[in-house]
Amino acid sequence: MFLYVLHRVYGSVIVGKLLYAVSAWWGLTSAADRRRLKALIKRRIRSELCSPDIPTLTEMAESIDDVLYRPTE
Repeated sequence: MFLYVLHRVYGSVIVGKLLYAVSAWWGLTSAADRRRLKALIKRRIRSELCSPDIPTLTEMAESIDDVLYRPTE
């Protein structure tokens, strides 16, 4: 139960902060920046702060872009 709550808090606070305005800054990141962000998530998985089945930051950013820039009908 404790890990579930910890994963939920991590997902809502830390991942939420990383994804805030991701559409504005994601295109400006370099490959080195993306590696550092990926390493940040991997360290949190190893320390059991977040669930191992969390999507990658790239997947989350692309998902947000897909929703944000979806053509209207």
